[in-house]
Amino acid sequence: MRLSKSLFRAIAACTLGVFLSAGAMAQQITAAQIEQFKQLPRAQQEAIAAQYGVDLSQLTGPAVATPMQPAPSLQELTTPRRPQSEQAEQWNNTIERATANVDKAENGDKAAKPTQKARNLRQNLKQFGYDLFAGTPSTFAPVSDIPVPTDYIVGPGDSIRIQLYGKENIQQELNVDRNGQIFFPGIGPIMVAGLTFSELRQNLATVVQQQMIGNQLNVTMGELRSIRVFVLGEAFQPGAYTISSLSTATHAIMAAGGVKKIGSLRNIEIKRSGKTVAQLDLYNLLLRGDTSADIMLQPGDVVFIPTIERTVGIGGEVLRPAIYELKNERTADDIVRLAGGFLPTAFPAVSRLERIDANGAKMLKDIDLTQAAGKATTLRQGDILEVYSVLDQIENIVQLTGHVHRPGGFGWREGMRISDVLPDMRELLPNPDLNYGIIRREVYPTREIEVIAFNPALAITQPGSAANLLLQPRDKLFLFGANEDRTERLQGLIAELRNQARFLQPPKVVSIVGFSRFNGNYPLTKGMTLADLLKAGFDLDQFADKNYALISRFNSATVKTSVQVVSLASPQDLALPLQELDTLHVFSMVEPREPVVAGLINKLTQQADKETPQLVVNIEGDVRFPGRYPLTSGMTAQQLIDVAGGFRESSYAVTAELTRRSTDGSAVFSTEHRALALDNASVTALSPLDTLQIKRIPDWRETNTVRLVGEVKFPGTYTIKKGERLADVINRAGGFTTQAHPEAAVFSRASIRENERKQLDALRLSLQQQLAAQSATVGTTGPSIAEAEELAAKLNEAEAIGRLVIDMNSALAGVRGQNIQLEDGDEIFVPQRRNAISIIGEVHNPSSHVFTAGLSVQDYLNRAGGFKQRADQKAVYVIKADGSVMSRSSSWFAINRNRLEAGDTIVVPLNTEYKDGLTIWATATQIIYNSAVAIAAIATL
Repeated sequence: MRLSKSLFRAIAACTLGVFLSAGAMAQQITAAQIEQFKQLPRAQQEAIAAQYGVDLSQLTGPAVATPMQPAPSLQELTTPRRPQSEQAEQWNNTIERATANVDKAENGDKAAKPTQKARNLRQNLKQFGYDLFAGTPSTFAPVSDIPVPTDYIVGPGDSIRIQLYGKENIQQELNVDRNGQIFFPGIGPIMVAGLTFSELRQNLATVVQQQMIGNQLNVTMGELRSIRVFVLGEAFQPGAYTISSLSTATHAIMAAGGVKKIGSLRNIEIKRSGKTVAQLDLYNLLLRGDTSADIMLQPGDVVFIPTIERTVGIGGEVLRPAIYELKNERTADDIVRLAGGFLPTAFPAVSRLERIDANGAKMLKDIDLTQAAGKATTLRQGDILEVYSVLDQIENIVQLTGHVHRPGGFGWREGMRISDVLPDMRELLPNPDLNYGIIRREVYPTREIEVIAFNPALAITQPGSAANLLLQPRDKLFLFGANEDRTERLQGLIAELRNQARFLQPPKVVSIVGFSRFNGNYPLTKGMTLADLLKAGFDLDQFADKNYALISRFNSATVKTSVQVVSLASPQDLALPLQELDTLHVFSMVEPREPVVAGLINKLTQQADKETPQLVVNIEGDVRFPGRYPLTSGMTAQQLIDVAGGFRESSYAVTAELTRRSTDGSAVFSTEHRALALDNASVTALSPLDTLQIKRIPDWRETNTVRLVGEVKFPGTYTIKKGERLADVINRAGGFTTQAHPEAAVFSRASIRENERKQLDALRLSLQQQLAAQSATVGTTGPSIAEAEELAAKLNEAEAIGRLVIDMNSALAGVRGQNIQLEDGDEIFVPQRRNAISIIGEVHNPSSHVFTAGLSVQDYLNRAGGFKQRADQKAVYVIKADGSVMSRSSSWFAINRNRLEAGDTIVVPLNTEYKDGLTIWATATQIIYNSAVAIAAIATL
C-alpha cells in the first residue's frame, strides 16, 4: 500500500498545524486519509515522516487534538467514556468517596453500617452535574441546517453564498482566503475577515448598489470554517481540538470528554489572547436553562477548567440529593435551593449538619430549617446536610382490613367506636364470620402490640352495647370470612407479637392443631378462654371428638411443656383461661390421632432428663387408634383406651397386658409384664413409658367372601365361615346348571395371583435385560430385535390369573385333596360346555375345531395345517380344560394321546434352538399360552 506525496504533505501540514494558528494551516484532510496513512508499514511511516520532518507520534500516537471533523451540533452522538485505570477512577471520585465515609463501629469493624435512614441516603450521594459528561462524542453532525447568528465573525475558511437578482441573475459561493478576502465577480477582492455576519451583509449590499447598479443582493453563509481551540485544566481529555466555528464553550468541553469530578463546573474560564473574556457557570445551564454565558469561541480560544473548590452535600428528603459546588452560596438555605427544595415528606425542623471541626474530628449539629437561624447557618467546605423525613406512621387513623367491601383507613375522632367503621352488615362481604373479629392496638408510650377480640354481629346490630368497643388512634380491625383460612391474614400480626417477646415474657400467641375448621396460630386476647379460641378457629370439624382434647402448656420459667385433658363439651372446661403459647389438640372420631400429637410427643421426649421422665405412654393391639400418647396427670388405663378411640368390635374386653419399665435412676433397669383386668382399668394409674396391649377375641374373623361366576344356579358373592370348603359353597349356590362345564372351571386365589404377579414382573425384567444384552452383542445369531420386542409386548399384556388347578367333580364328590378349604377373595368361574379343541402356537393355522371323539393330537395338528419350520415337534403339550398340562414326557400323553376331551388346548411351542441367544424364550411363551387359555375361558362368562 503506497501513499501519494500530496496526501502525506496534507497530513504533515495538518499535524504541524497543531502548533500553529488556524489561519496558518495549509490544508485540511479527512479522517479517512489519516487512517489510510496508519495502514502503512511502520518502517515506511518513519521514512516518510523523516523526509518531511514530521513527528510520527503526532500521526500514529495519542492525538493531542481531535482530528478535523465537521462542526458538532447539539444532537451529537456519544459513546461511553474510555475506561480509566483503577487509581485514576479513585482519584476522579475523591469527593464522593470522602462524602460517603461514615463513622464505623468503635471496634473498627469495616462492615459496620449506619443506623439512620438519612445516613444510608447520604452514602450514595453523587456530585451534581457530572452526568452531563457521561459520554464522549464519537461523531459530529455538520452544522448546515441552522441559522448563522448576526454576530458571527467571518474568517478565512468560511464560505459565503451570494445571489444577485435584478439586472443580472448570478448565484455563486465565495470562499474567504487566507488573507481574509473574497473575490466578488465583476467587482474584485473584498476584505471580509473580522466582520460580523450582519456587517458583511451590509457592506456587500452597499458595494453592489454602488458598483452594480440595477442589481440587488442576498447574502447567506455556506459551509463554515473549523477553528482550533484548547480545552485545558481538569477536562477529561485536555488538549487542542478542531471544532466548528459556531461552537460554544460547552461544545468544546463535550469534545474533550467533559469535566473530571475534581474540576469546577461553576468557574470555567474562556480566555482569548491571554485575557479572560467570559466565565461559564454550568449550574445556570443545568438548573435554569440559561445559556447566555455560553459564548461562541474564536480560533485560539482557551477553555480552562480549574479545580473544584468548595463542596457541600445534602441528602435525605430533598428533590435532588447530591454533592454541590458552591460559588456565591453561603447558607443552609442556599444549598436547599440548589437541591430543588424539600420533598413533601420532609421534616426540615429535624435536620443535621455533619462537619469536620478545627481539630479534624467529625461533629454533628442539629439545625431547624424552618427557622431563620437554621436557614442562615453558614456552610463550610465538606459539610453534609441531612434532611429527615416525617414519621412513616399515620397517627390519627383507624384501619379496616379483611372480609369487607371497602378496606382502608378512617380518620380517628374522639369517641369513635366499631359501629362508626362498620355501620351496617352490608359493609361485610358475603358469608362473614360474625362471632370473631380482632383489634390490633398499640399501647402508648412503648407502642407494644396488644390484641382485643370483639363480636362483629353485636357491635353492628347493638351499637349501644358493651360489644361496640371504643376505638383508639392507630387501631386496626381484622374481619374474617366463614370459609376463609386465617393463617395468611394473621401472619404479619403473629410475627409482630413474636418479635416483641422477651425472656420470661413469651409471645402472646395460642394455637390449634388437629380437627378444627381452621388450624393455626391466633393472637392471645385479653381474658381469652378455650371457647374464645374455638371461635377464632371457627369451631370444630364435624367429626371432631368433643369429649377428649388436650392442651399443651409451655412454662417459660422451667422451659418444660405440660399436658392437660379437657372436654370440649364441658362448659367448665370451655371457660378455662388460656396462657401464652398454649396449644389445643383436637382429635377426630374417624381418623388416626397420632399425627395430631406427633409434635407434642417429640417435645415431651426431648425435654426428658434424670429429673423429668418421658411423659409418654403407648397403647397397642385391638383399639381404634393405637399409638403413642402424652401421659397426663392421673391418667388411668381406661383413659388411655378412651384416648385411643376405644375398643374395636373385635377387642378382647376381659384382660389386657400392661408392660412397665422401671429404673432406679443410676444402674438398674427392669421390664415387667402383668395381666390387667379391664374391669379395673379405670383405677389403674399409668406410669411414664407404660405400654398397654389390648388383645383380640380368639378366632375373630372379619367378613370373608368368595365369588361364584358363570354356570351355577345362583351366582354371586357368598360369605364363608372358617373351614368352609369348595363343595359347600357350590351346594349353597344350588349346584351347576345344565350348560355348565365343571371340568373347565377356573379357580382363582388372591394369594396365588399375587405370587404370579411377582413372577411375571421378574420375568419381564429378565427379558428386558437379556434383550438389552443381545442388542449390544455384535454379530449375534439369536432372534431379531423385532421378534424379541413382540414377545416382550405379549408378556406385558399377560395377566396374573392365580389359577389353582382342581378336579371339580372330585371336589363335589368330597375327595379331600380336591375339596379344598376356601379363603377370603377366592373366585370360581364356571364356563359353558365348550365342544371344541383349540390349537395354538407354531402351526400354520392356529384355530379351534369341533371335538370329535377318537381323533388324536396329530389329527388336530394336521387340521391346523401342520407344523411351522420353527416348531418344536417334540415339545407339543396339551392344556386340559381344568388347567392341568400334559406333555410328551408324561405317561398320559403316551397312553391317552388319542383321548382328548372337549375344551382341551393343544400347544405347539417354538423350538428354542432358534432362540439360542434368549434362554428365557420358552418360559415366557408358556406363561403367555397358559394365561391366554384361562382368560379365554373366563371371557365367555
